[in-house]
Amino acid sequence: MIKLRHALLASGVAAGVLFAGAAPSHAQEAGASTSVNSAARAAVGWDWYTKNKIVNVDLAVDDTKADGHRAYARLVTKTRGGTVVRYSKRWVTGGAGDGNHYNNLQASDSRGIAAATIEVCIDDAGADTCELAGWKYNEIG
Repeated sequence: MIKLRHALLASGVAAGVLFAGAAPSHAQEAGASTSVNSAARAAVGWDWYTKNKIVNVDLAVDDTKADGHRAYARLVTKTRGGTVVRYSKRWVTGGAGDGNHYNNLQASDSRGIAAATIEVCIDDAGADTCELAGWKYNEIG
C-alpha cells in the first residue's frame, strides 16, 4: 500500500461524504487501480477504519490520450445490503498528459461499507465509457 500511495502522490477522486481526516493506528489498508480504453487511468488507496467508514482516501486520475474527451474517476462503494454508491466525479481538466490527485479524504455510510473500489471514465458521446476495478472487501466488522 505504501508503494500505491507514493505512486498516487507522484501521478497526477471521490466524494459523496468525503472529508479530510487522519488514519487510526488500527486501520487496514486497501486499494485498487484500473484504466479505460488506453485513454485514462486511476488509482485509489484507503484505510478501513470501521465497518461504516473509510479514511485516508488517496485518489489519482490521469488523462492519457489526446482524444478531446475529458477523463474522471470516483470512489465507488457497496453497502452491506448490496447497494452500489457512486461518489462525486473528480475531473481531469487539462487534457492528455494531465492528472489530478486528491488525498487525505474519508467516506462513510451508516448502512455499512462492505466493499470499495475505483471507477475511471471518459466523457465521450452519449453514455460515458467507464471501467470499474475489482471490489476490495472490508474485513472489519
